[in-house]
Amino acid sequence: MKYLFTDISTHIDLGFGITATNFRRTAIFLDENYKGGFNSGEMPVLYLFRHSVELYIKSLITIFHKELRLPYKDGELAFDNDIPYIKVKKEWKEISKCHDISTLYKYFMEILEENRESLALKAPDANWDIIKPENQIYVDMIKSYDFDSTYFRYPFTKNKNADKKKYNVEMIDIEEVTKKLNPNKQEVAFLIFNDDEELVEAHISKKTELDDLIDAIKELSSYFNNIHAMTRATLCDSW
Repeated sequence: MKYLFTDISTHIDLGFGITATNFRRTAIFLDENYKGGFNSGEMPVLYLFRHSVELYIKSLITIFHKELRLPYKDGELAFDNDIPYIKVKKEWKEISKCHDISTLYKYFMEILEENRESLALKAPDANWDIIKPENQIYVDMIKSYDFDSTYFRYPFTKNKNADKKKYNVEMIDIEEVTKKLNPNKQEVAFLIFNDDEELVEAHISKKTELDDLIDAIKELSSYFNNIHAMTRATLCDSW
């Protein structure tokens, strides 16, 4: 892919794609080599995967507008405007100011469906029948936790119920330590004693409740990585 080796100023998508690829590659490396920590160590890795999805969709939207010569803001701005836009309901919004994957995905779907024939004519070697039904399930799940790209970046968000699921350390009653600690699950307890060697505080590790969300983010990242590669190779002719 030529865009992997060329100045970002020459990229048709303003660099969204190469940046998405870098986030994804780093996420994969960390996921395979970093075993996390005692306290929510997987959050940075999940943020990288999640951000790659956001950037891949922004790349594809920008590419579609330019290659198909689709103007922004109902014709008020040219397709090659320096700042890409997306349409949210009836309003146009700068793409860099939208971080909701659900909103981005909906607009991506609209462009794809409305311009399927044009895409097929311009890039006949591509397969534009690319919408997987499970994508919407994944997108909705991500939205329920992280509609504004803050869930994995901050210790707390506006969604307190969801926040609880990402914490994998819990303070428990000191009388419950031996009851709750399960060596078969490789759980770890952190115990705090006072100067008299009396146990005064206990924290126990636990598994986060994010398996479905993690699967959704990784699946979407892989999916859009593939669709982005196909689009660059066929629609942009940039192998």
